[in-house]
Amino acid sequence: MTAPTRSLPEPALAPDELTDPTDAIFRELFEGAPIGMAVLALDERFMKVNATFCKMVGYSNDELRQRTAEDITYGEDIATGRQLAQSLLDGTVRYTGDKRYVHKNGDVLWVSRTASVIRDLQGDPQHFLLMVEDISERKESERALQESRRELETALHANQLIMDNSQDVICTISEDGRFLSLNAACEELWGYTASELTGRQYVDLVHPEDRAKTEQASESLLATGKVTDFVNRYVRKDGTIVDVLWSATWSAKDRIMFCVAHDVTDRARIEKELREAKEEADRANHAKSDFLSRMSHELRTPLNSILGFGQLLDRQTHTETQRPRIRYILSAGRHLLNLINEVLDISRIESGNLQLSLEPVCLEEAIGEAIDLMRPLAAEREIMLSAGCPLQAMTYVLADRQRFKQVLINLLSNAVKYTATQGNVTVSFTDSGNGIIRFIVRDTGAGIPTEKLSRLFTPFDRLGAEQSTVEGTGLGLALCQRLVEAMHGSIGVESALGNGSAFWVELPRAESPFQKLAAQKIGPAPEEISHTGKRRILYIEDNFSNVTLVEQMLAERPALELMTAMQGRVGLDLARKHAPDLVLLDLHLPDLPGWQVLAQLKADQATRDIPVVIISADATAPQIKRLLAAGARAYLTKPFDIAEFFRVLEETVSAAPTVSEEAAA
Repeated sequence: MTAPTRSLPEPALAPDELTDPTDAIFRELFEGAPIGMAVLALDERFMKVNATFCKMVGYSNDELRQRTAEDITYGEDIATGRQLAQSLLDGTVRYTGDKRYVHKNGDVLWVSRTASVIRDLQGDPQHFLLMVEDISERKESERALQESRRELETALHANQLIMDNSQDVICTISEDGRFLSLNAACEELWGYTASELTGRQYVDLVHPEDRAKTEQASESLLATGKVTDFVNRYVRKDGTIVDVLWSATWSAKDRIMFCVAHDVTDRARIEKELREAKEEADRANHAKSDFLSRMSHELRTPLNSILGFGQLLDRQTHTETQRPRIRYILSAGRHLLNLINEVLDISRIESGNLQLSLEPVCLEEAIGEAIDLMRPLAAEREIMLSAGCPLQAMTYVLADRQRFKQVLINLLSNAVKYTATQGNVTVSFTDSGNGIIRFIVRDTGAGIPTEKLSRLFTPFDRLGAEQSTVEGTGLGLALCQRLVEAMHGSIGVESALGNGSAFWVELPRAESPFQKLAAQKIGPAPEEISHTGKRRILYIEDNFSNVTLVEQMLAERPALELMTAMQGRVGLDLARKHAPDLVLLDLHLPDLPGWQVLAQLKADQATRDIPVVIISADATAPQIKRLLAAGARAYLTKPFDIAEFFRVLEETVSAAPTVSEEAAA
């Protein structure tokens, strides 16, 4: 509080000079009061303050006696203080109000202050008496409360805006299932206004067929506190059906469900249409596969006659006019046969019926074989075909051997066909060091325009080559891509018009089976096999590396004699001729599937009792079960454990008579 500056008479007696007994009581109350008390001169100088006041503002008694009330008053409150001081001098008995002081450390504190005037016997004002209480905490609480109220009002306003403008229904539902509140969106969704729905049971609107699952969802909500992505059907006021997606939370404290409902009728319709379209596509795909399978048989039968008799004609004496005609017949027939095979392969891949046997395949060996097969075609076109890397090393990739060679031959065939005379085609590979092997078929052909690269692996799209004299179906690269991806690899190309092309394939690196052989020490031969007579084993396998592996494994078993066959029919002939004690059979052979070889062995009186052990990279349970049921004695999956291999040999060979015993008999 402040007072206007003016000349006032000095008080006759200072408060601490009072001698009346009642003055002693006043002094005791003044000093011991739990609130701040101060006596001020009429010019606002502090004359006396108690300890509570000093502690409140941070100044000592002596420091305050050298200051006025204005010196410790917050700037914005000085003018009001002067007005109140003047009103006291003008006759106001006392006033109580809030103001702000500035603490000695600079902090602002709120106080509740009661002020009055001490007058003499003549009624003239002598001093101001102040009683002050620190209300900073109360003011802070009031400020926080006001801030909370503002935030609440803002939140309520925002919530109201959201509810008013939301296209989704936002509602509260009681524990017994009655609508308590809804926003205006309910009329758009269900056709009812909020007032029409308030108090109604929500289940009354649910489609009768969905009420049971809706009640289950409500029970789950009460039990878990939350339900999301629940869809049910509601009947609108006009009788139409809408699909509604619900998200809801349960407040156990308020016993209320807070819910949001979203119209997903269009989405549900689209999903239904997509399901129906997929089912239709699946039916069409199955029909296509059935058609292709039947057509394959129907086309192969006449093709067999065309190619067979064509080859017979080619072997006979004919005129110069007949010779090219016969060659045209054979060329067209083989072209059609390749087309049938490629279409069937793609169909099998797309329908998921292509069976692959993934095993370690020697890359150098496969490249060498593919180059040997393609060399006559390259020589005919005067194209240099070579390996751009040494073929003596043993690098293995995880692949299906037959399909891997098919990819290699397809890429080499394309490179040779689209490279001009005197050109070059090279095959090489690199090891990235991260478990991936990349092999590359590079040619010096015309290259591929950049704008056509995206169509390169599209079935039947020859990128305009159909206008040229180069024969092709447009299926080779599409088939390569699908085969490589089925073997968990990737394929791509780097090409530019006029600079040739480089087709690359990446496949996972595989451990050499010979490394595994070296790591597993072969123990002494089982006693049951150590007879003076030899036991004869026939291994039917087209993978030379696998044959070599078994040969090395059996090298320390002098009691075992190994015969090998690279084709199924050759294996059948050897089995009938030599009656081996055991047949080891691979499932993926170049001429006959392994299961057909097994069936013929079991159907022939001469071979039906020979035990057959399947060795395959196909470890699927249905495949194993089917072949064991077909008569196989055991089934080993590649890469097989050597100890397990010899255990199976011991169990199957030991019971059979030896070759010498048969001879003696």
